[in-house]
Amino acid sequence: MTAALVVAVAGIGAIGAGARYATDETLKKIVSPSFPWATLCINIIASFGLGVVTGMVLVDGAPSELRVLVGVGFCSSYSIFSTAMLEAVILLRQGRWRSAVAAAAGTFAATSLTAAVGLAVGSA
Repeated sequence: MTAALVVAVAGIGAIGAGARYATDETLKKIVSPSFPWATLCINIIASFGLGVVTGMVLVDGAPSELRVLVGVGFCSSYSIFSTAMLEAVILLRQGRWRSAVAAAAGTFAATSLTAAVGLAVGSA
C-alpha cells in the first residue's frame, strides 16, 4: 500500500459518496417513501459493480489496484448496507414487521444475487 493509493482510494470514495447521495435523492422522488426502495437499488448497483470488478481481477488478471480503487474506493462509499439495516429497524419500531423483514431479507437476497451475476460478468 502506498500513500498515492490511499489518496486515490479516498478521492474515488468521495466520488462514490457523492454518487450515492445524488442517486438516493433522485430515487426518493420517484419511488414510494413507504419502503426503502432507494437504498435497496443503491446496494444492488454497488453489489453488481463490486462483483464485476472482483471477477475481472480474480479471473481475468486485471490489476489488483482496480479492485482496491473501485471496490474499496467507489463501491464501498456508494453502497449503504448500514442504512439498509437501520431502515429495517425503523420499520420494526413502526410496527411494520413485514416490511422490515422484506427490507432486510430482500437486501441480502438481491445484493447476493447481483454480486454473483456481476462476478459472472466480470469473469467472462
